[in-house]
Amino acid sequence: MGLIDRDDGWRLPGWLWKLIEVLLPERPAHPWACHNLRAPDRQAMNAILLVLRTEMQWDALNSCVVRSPSSAHRQFQERQAGVFHEIGRHGLLDLEKTVGLDWSFFACDM
Repeated sequence: MGLIDRDDGWRLPGWLWKLIEVLLPERPAHPWACHNLRAPDRQAMNAILLVLRTEMQWDALNSCVVRSPSSAHRQFQERQAGVFHEIGRHGLLDLEKTVGLDWSFFACDM
């Protein structure tokens, strides 16, 4: 997983990954079936969230997180189609169960 070999606090914990993993679309097969393997989903999601959180450039991922920043970016583009919306929706529903939300006075831009 790049140069980092320990949990430094920004990677997805196991319990959160289990919730997110079921929301991910099925991995598409490469049309020629001879392409290098994609970065594992969890590794790519950690890289995507790092870029979104820090606003670092995709190419900077090469030195610290994934071997192929383009693979992480490609997976980010594939997941924009609703995965992040679903993650946010599930988070709000869990928050409602925990503390309760007044949906009549709620606005959110996702």
